[in-house]
Amino acid sequence: MEGMTNWRVFEKLFIESYSILIAYSFRFIKDRELAKDIVQDVFLELWKNRQSIDFESPLKSYLFKSVYNRSINYLTSKYAETSVFMGVDNEIEAILHAEESVDKEVSLLELQSEINKYLNTISPRNREIFTLSRLNGLKNKEVADKLCISIKTVEKNLSLIIKDLRAYLADRDLLSLSLLFILIS
Repeated sequence: MEGMTNWRVFEKLFIESYSILIAYSFRFIKDRELAKDIVQDVFLELWKNRQSIDFESPLKSYLFKSVYNRSINYLTSKYAETSVFMGVDNEIEAILHAEESVDKEVSLLELQSEINKYLNTISPRNREIFTLSRLNGLKNKEVADKLCISIKTVEKNLSLIIKDLRAYLADRDLLSLSLLFILIS
């Protein structure tokens, strides 16, 4: 039974992460087919090692780091084979700088995923208010006009939604309150 549970978690992780990881690898290697191969290799390796992996733990940062490492290894071998080093220093510097942003990107993806999970728990009307205001950037008056409700209703509901969302995310230790305030206030 545990094998079936691992397969379902693996399958869900694959569906949620595959396209994002391809785009991430593509940023480094600039070859979409090769990026697909790298991501598939990472998932294959994950599945091969499934006996030693805790599928209940967060695996997205592991996947991003693995894709990053394989992409960098590819670039390193590509440059070593061709012996063309013009501009390589700048490119390597950019890649090393990108490594620092891996954790940030993973955190933002986790944040986005958790916000989506939260939004699925609230009423359709409140989800629409939040989406129009925070994701589409409409002003409270525009939201009120679009939904045929009062501005006070929009303000009140947004205030409650954001308060609940902050508590929801704080329970998951995703971001400090100051960063959270910047992202969703």
